[in-house]
Amino acid sequence: MVRGFAVAALCGGFMRGCASGGGNDSGAESAAKDTLELRPEAGLLTALPPRVGLSLKNNSPYVTNRLIREALAPYPRDLDIVTKIGARRGEDGAWLPAFSPQELTQAVHDNLRNLGLEVLDVVNLRLMFSPHGPAEDSVEAPLTVLAGLQQKGLVRHIGLSNVTPTQIAEVRRIAPIVCVQNHYNLVHRADDALIDSLARDGIAYVPFFPLGGFTPLQSSTLSGVAARLGATPMQVALAWLLRRSPNIFLIPGTSAAGPGKDAEAWGLRRNLPVHLAEDRLVPDLAGWRRERWNDEQGAVVTLAPDWACEVLSEETELWDRGHKMLAYGLGRVGHVWLVHPGMRTLEVYLFEGYFWSLLDVWEEQGSVKAAPFEVLAWDLSALWAG
Repeated sequence: MVRGFAVAALCGGFMRGCASGGGNDSGAESAAKDTLELRPEAGLLTALPPRVGLSLKNNSPYVTNRLIREALAPYPRDLDIVTKIGARRGEDGAWLPAFSPQELTQAVHDNLRNLGLEVLDVVNLRLMFSPHGPAEDSVEAPLTVLAGLQQKGLVRHIGLSNVTPTQIAEVRRIAPIVCVQNHYNLVHRADDALIDSLARDGIAYVPFFPLGGFTPLQSSTLSGVAARLGATPMQVALAWLLRRSPNIFLIPGTSAAGPGKDAEAWGLRRNLPVHLAEDRLVPDLAGWRRERWNDEQGAVVTLAPDWACEVLSEETELWDRGHKMLAYGLGRVGHVWLVHPGMRTLEVYLFEGYFWSLLDVWEEQGSVKAAPFEVLAWDLSALWAG
């Protein structure tokens, strides 16, 4: 136990295979609910290792919190829910700072309302002084706001994310903290000394990208050790983290399990401008297989997505079916979904050679397994709800 903060924490990290941000995420939501169905009576929640949690991320906090509430409420007494505030998505999908007093206060109240709680167990403040990682600057102003919300009884414990040792020291002069969440894994070890220092003070360390993020860990040594143990490289990497220090809590990103195999990990972005040949398009939703996606992509990417989804309307249907489909074909986008809310249909296309092939059309309701996410089964009627 670290600072009494603890077992089986449900933290905000990455959900793989789930749509990122406010679009029609219903299929991924269904899969996420399956992952979150950890009921005490089934013996699953209590079977989690004591320093392993579940991580979910959808760029809309309302979606994530609704999933948690629907799947886990009434909450078990030994479950801590860790939320994260301090950042928001811009129109281009980029992360932007959100640390004004109004933004921080609103974020806490939104989390309370959507989770159905009177007090948040732990709130991590994510610092956003640089898009490339921790960067030095004073955190007194946002921390004072969060400490004030704690004094009002809305927040039980405070944590930090994307921080430097200097900032941690500054924060601890204002309020105690229970956890730090930074980028750390078997090969990215800049926080080695920080982890040891936090362990001496009884403060939890929660590594994000414990398996490498969108660029999974790859090492011949790691693979060799895994082969000798009869395990996967990812299992060994997680075991190494747990052995690294007693204050490390794991929140490996969740994947939705399909029949006989895991769903592939994807990076999905909503309304992100994409350059394809001479065209600059803005797909409603686009996805890249994890092995192709680079976290350092800018506000406009030149890497053709593996999948795109367009939501048709009376104003956009001709453009989406004509110009955009042609551009996606020329760009060798593998699959395209066309969602028509008015007709309540989902059309799934595959690009083969020089032509688009219509694979499936679903109407109104019923179970859907649509390429390239066919390992996920979800109910089409969820798209039209509300």
